Amino acid sequence: MKIPIEEFARRNNICVRKVKALADLGKITLIQHRGKYYVEVD
Repeated sequence: MKIPIEEFARRNNICVRKVKALADLGKITLIQHRGKYYVEVD
């Protein structure tokens, strides 16, 4: 399932910029949908 990037950041107590950095490293999958970012989670 996918959750909004802001929600993912809040759950993991990190900032959105760090979430994007994790995506760049290939640790997580980011999905862009209608101009918003979502994180793919199990």
